[in-house]
Amino acid sequence: MAMLLEEEAKQKQALETYLMVCLLDLNGVSNVGNPDPEILHHYSKSGRPIPEWYLPFNPKYGSLVPGIVNAIKDISESIGLNLDGIKSLFMQKGEEYYQSLKLPASPADCWPQLEKELTDK
Repeated sequence: MAMLLEEEAKQKQALETYLMVCLLDLNGVSNVGNPDPEILHHYSKSGRPIPEWYLPFNPKYGSLVPGIVNAIKDISESIGLNLDGIKSLFMQKGEEYYQSLKLPASPADCWPQLEKELTDK
């Protein structure tokens, strides 16, 4: 989606999309879909913890993709957005995702790792 937005010269929207990919990646998105309520009920009734692999997000497995980070750097530079501007956009848009998806790690939790990647040469 972000690449399509770039092709359409919608740089800010592409940047927002790449930033939200980073937020999801740092939250350790597992692509398991929605957990089956019956399985969740079974685990809660048995007192056993839900297996980590079954959870939709686990920040323990979060990481950033270098290509996405580089795209953020390139777009930010092309539209004249500095690190503070990137952070502001990440926090603003990220908070919407954090709330609606009930992510375990907030944008504020994730920013230090993204900032480090953005500032490494």
